[in-house]
Amino acid sequence: MTECIMTEASTDISTQQAVSQQQEPNFRSDFELKRTLPEELQQLDAISANYFWSWRPDGVALFRDLDPRLWDEYEQNPRLLLSQIDEFRLRQKASVPAYVERLGRFYDEFTEYLNRDDTIANA
Repeated sequence: MTECIMTEASTDISTQQAVSQQQEPNFRSDFELKRTLPEELQQLDAISANYFWSWRPDGVALFRDLDPRLWDEYEQNPRLLLSQIDEFRLRQKASVPAYVERLGRFYDEFTEYLNRDDTIANA
């Protein structure tokens, strides 16, 4: 029987190199929303760029309710959903007063959270 000994992997990268690499901006090129949302839904852009939506049940529902099939197909990725969803479907949701009101309430909660003194965003 062969005994397997686990050892820590060695690296040839210095700490300075690792730190300097982490400080450089490394954003995904597909993160920017390259479309204009209907005016009534524009708040979805800011909401989808922050993980606040993900720990709020009503945040998840805002995106899922746009198109449940696409929401699952795009693995609950709101940025991808917003970039790929059909314009007609966006216009449909923009014309539903109850949805637009839910979005407005959620956005108010989102901006209130971001403006609190005790959040990491304001630390």
